[in-house]
Amino acid sequence: MALSLRNTVRIRYGITGRFSIINDVLSRARHDFGPGIARTPNGISLLLLLEALRVYPPGIPTQVTAVAGDAQATVFWQAPSSDGGSPIFRYNIAAWDARTRIAITGTTTDGNTFSTVCCRTPLTNGVPYFFRVWATNAAGDGLGSDSNTVTPMPVGPSGVSQVALYNCHSDMRTVYIWVNDLTAQTGWQQTDTLPPQYDGGSCPAGNAQPVVISLANQHVYQIVAVDPEDLGCDGQNDPTIPSCQRLFKNEVGASNGPPATFLIS
Repeated sequence: MALSLRNTVRIRYGITGRFSIINDVLSRARHDFGPGIARTPNGISLLLLLEALRVYPPGIPTQVTAVAGDAQATVFWQAPSSDGGSPIFRYNIAAWDARTRIAITGTTTDGNTFSTVCCRTPLTNGVPYFFRVWATNAAGDGLGSDSNTVTPMPVGPSGVSQVALYNCHSDMRTVYIWVNDLTAQTGWQQTDTLPPQYDGGSCPAGNAQPVVISLANQHVYQIVAVDPEDLGCDGQNDPTIPSCQRLFKNEVGASNGPPATFLIS
């Protein structure tokens, strides 16, 4: 595999860690090729080398998810695929009123934290919000990514003890069950496969048994049923691809809560 231009420059000039473009790259180039030389022995323009080593704002955070609480919400996300060439040192979280699409309040975390309770000022119960998360590095702010919309409510039933899933997929295909414990930061884990349980007339049919997922108390979960044969999924058993998701649920665990049952259609 060919090296990227950035890695070619690092190897060619022995650059590791943090570096100054002027002091580390141009000075070494001048030492190797003499003053006024504008190209490396391979014919690569130093202007292109400098461009390759330029730091850009980070990419867009992924999997931004919000779970409502009492006058607040817990927001989770994953790091961008690119840090722009400079470490991310801050994540910014803003709460937006979903009705007016106006930013109301916000908060920040450091670059190694991927969840927070939002926000600095309490949210209003009964008002729908979504949350925008963006990353910051030495070059500035990257673009933001929006969460699902949630509505904070007064304290009441705080979650469910378990989730039962039946495969009522009308195309009668097997689905794959994936669970992501956001609180424990387990990442996505495939827990089960679930064959078709639809007989063309009713579901669940006959003696069909569900997949049952027990939830830890006050842990926040994402639960996905993946259909690799669905249109646009291209045979991939991947819970992060929206076109592969036959079911997507955000749930909060409560040891004394009721069970929840969902039909995958």
